[in-house]
This record gives sequence, structure tokens and C-alpha cells, in this order.
Amino acid sequence: MQVDTIKLPNIFDFTDYRAFLRERLVALHSNNPKYSQRWVAKNAGFQSLHLLSMILSGARNLAKDKVEPLSQVLKLDSKESEYFKLIHALAEASNHEEQKAILREIKVAFKNGLFSFFGEDAVKAITTWYLGAIVQLTVLKDFQESPVWIANRLGISESEATDGLDFLLKHHFLVRENGVLVRSQPSLHNFGKLPPLTVASYHMQIFEKAYQSLVKTKEHKYVETLTIAIAKNELPQFKDSIKKFCREIDLDANGAKLSNH
Repeated sequence: MQVDTIKLPNIFDFTDYRAFLRERLVALHSNNPKYSQRWVAKNAGFQSLHLLSMILSGARNLAKDKVEPLSQVLKLDSKESEYFKLIHALAEASNHEEQKAILREIKVAFKNGLFSFFGEDAVKAITTWYLGAIVQLTVLKDFQESPVWIANRLGISESEATDGLDFLLKHHFLVRENGVLVRSQPSLHNFGKLPPLTVASYHMQIFEKAYQSLVKTKEHKYVETLTIAIAKNELPQFKDSIKKFCREIDLDANGAKLSNH
């Protein structure tokens, strides 16, 4: 009886090298039983045959000098191996600045590969935090289509505000209705399935802005956190609830011109 071959996972769908390794090993083993964790560890030159299992569980980190031999055993081509090295480096980065540098390197290295299937306009929109913020400013009653006004509200330069407006109009994220700028879609970041590193780059910018906000004292600041225990099989339900909440907030906040921001 012929057994169907399982398609190997695409490494470019991952930013977590451990998650990729787990799925790759399962697929390889399903297609060829010799690809056990012990076999892979031995052929990658691991001193301990149990080390790979510990890496997959997060108990140990993958040593930098084992990335290349592991890539070969996992049958990664040169481009995939290059990407594997970068997401491994991303996981090992010790600070935010290192992470940003690696993300920039990935963007440059895969400009004509990883991101080629995704419009450059959408990539720029999702990786430049203030573009979405400019879109949101248009719902304010006192909004002014002025680079100076926008720059002052967002803490960006006038040139960034000018280029941002031009970009958003050119790519139809903003449109004119009766001479007034309005956003053309419910939310700037609703592009469907985004490249994972594009999402990571965007969220790192947002985390940085959130941190800057936290360390500054503001009269109207509101911060709330919640720590809860969730069963793994209930995660999809909670994710759906969060998505629904975000959509409701988005629609409520933009259903009418706002007097305050």
C-alpha cells in the first residue's frame, strides 16, 4: 500500500526556529522513519543524542556551531539555511536593538524572496508604525491635513509626515470624500496572511512605543494587565475573542469623528 508523502513545512512561515524544527522533524519522520530525533542528532554531530529533544522543548538552546550541520541533515537548501541561521540569531539576540538589526538584515537578504509574494506597499505599511497612526488621526474632528500638525501629534518629523501622507494616498489607504481625507478600509493592518517577520517587525515597534508610554507620566494614562491560566485546547477560542474585541474597538472608535484622541 502506498503511503501519501507529507509536505515539508515551509521555513519562511516561521519566526520560531524550535517550532520549525518540531514540524520539520515530524514531517521527515513520517516520510522516512529513519529520521528519528536520535538519528538527526547523531548525524548533526551532537555530543548527546538527547540534546535535540531538550532543544525542541526549550530546556536547552541550539549552539551556533550546530546550525549549519543541522540544516544539512534537515535537507535545507542554501536560501533556507540562510534564513534558519537568521531566525536562530533572532532567538539568541540579547536585546531589542540586536533583534531589530537582525530583522533589518532579513528584510534586505530576502527582499526579492521572502517578501516577493507580498506587495511592497503592504509591507511598508505594516512595518512603519506611524502610517497606521496617521490613518487613525483622520477620525479626529480637529484633524488637519498638515505635515506640521501630524508631526506634532505623533512625535515624528515633518518629512516623515509628508511622505506618510503621500504614501497612504498613493496606495489608497486614505481616500478623499468631499474633500476630506478618510480611511478606505476598516483597519490598515488587515492584509490577510502576512509574512511572520513582517508581523514581528511591526509588533516590535509597537512594543517600543508602549514602553516609552509606560515610563512617561501622563494624566489620562490607563494601564491594565491580566494573568490567567488557559488550557491549550481553549486557546483558539480565546484568540477568536481577542480578535472580535479588537474589531469591535476598531469599529466603535472609527464610527464617528472623535473630539479627543
